[in-house]
Formats: sequence, structure tokens, C-alpha cells
Amino acid sequence: MKKMRTIFGMLLIGSFIVSCGSGEKTDESVKGMTTEIPSAEVLLKQLSELEDSLLRIPTDIKTQESQVPKLTQMAVIENALLVYRTYPEHKSAPKCLEKVSIYYSNLNAHEASANFGDTLLTKYPKYPERKRVIENQIASYDYFIKPWDKKKVMRYYTMLKKEFPKMSADEKEGVENRLKHMNLSGDQFLDMQMKAVK
Repeated sequence: MKKMRTIFGMLLIGSFIVSCGSGEKTDESVKGMTTEIPSAEVLLKQLSELEDSLLRIPTDIKTQESQVPKLTQMAVIENALLVYRTYPEHKSAPKCLEKVSIYYSNLNAHEASANFGDTLLTKYPKYPERKRVIENQIASYDYFIKPWDKKKVMRYYTMLKKEFPKMSADEKEGVENRLKHMNLSGDQFLDMQMKAVK
């Protein structure tokens, strides 16, 4: 019960920060007042605490009250977006964007996940984990987002092949094989692979 209170307390704090950072004023009495946005370090600390809270949620709570981790993941997304939007030049901004993409994927919001993955690849072309982000984009567009979009799937497989020519031989073979069968959707390609194994 104590852990539940802690989690909900952090969610309320996260929501307060986001609302303060929105710049919206509905009361005439607050005109002329300014809201101080927390530093990147403060926001990153809160982000880390939210992620840690997800790891500490007992298994029975995850099973019986799945809304709790969902709300916490949304708080992580909001906090990470606040870091990225407020401090886009901070060294942790691209990592925060990747977190947004990953947590949206965890919530089965694959289009939102892919959109933020696209933003990350465009705005931070030198992000050290670029290969992983491209691979996540491939998974989203090839297997999760419906209807299947051949052009987008080809775009990311081609990007992976072009930007990372030194990938392992197995990875290269997998990419080449997938590009040869672009007449098949991701699901159809998997079915073909399964039949070939039998």
C-alpha cells in the first residue's frame, strides 16, 4: 500500500510539472507571474525515479491492477517529453526521445512510437544508438502498424543496410533476405520463414 501511495504521488508531481510547463493561464490573477521550469537535471532525476518505481511494482499488482504501471509509463513519457522539448540541446534529450518511443511501444501505441522514432532519427542523426532505433522502426512498421506500408518498411531496411555496412554476416543476410521478399508483408514473411524451417 505504501508503494502504491509513492507511485501515485510521483504521478501527481509529474502531472503538475507538465501543466506548469504548458504556459496556459486561465486566471486573470496570475497575469505577469512566471513559472520556473525545473532544470534538466531535476527532470532527469524524476524520470529515473519513475522508471525505478516501475521495477519495484510487485508482480501481483502488475497482474491485478495493470492500470498502475500504465499510468506510470504515461508519466515517464510526459516527463521525458518535457526534457526533450524544454532542453533539446541537452545530451540526454535524444535518449529521452528514445524512451518516449519505447514506452509508447510498451503501451501498444505503435504509431506514436514510430512517430517519435522518426523524430529522433531526423533531429539527432549522430545519436550513438541509432542502429537500435532503426531496428525498432523496422519492427513497428513491418509487424505492428496496420495497414502494412511497404515503402516505409523498405526505407528503414535500406537505411540500416546503408548506414551500418559492418553489421554481422547473419544480420546482413537477414536484411538482404527481407529486401528480396518485399512483396510479402511482415506477417507473411514470418509465415514463409516458419514453413521453410519445418
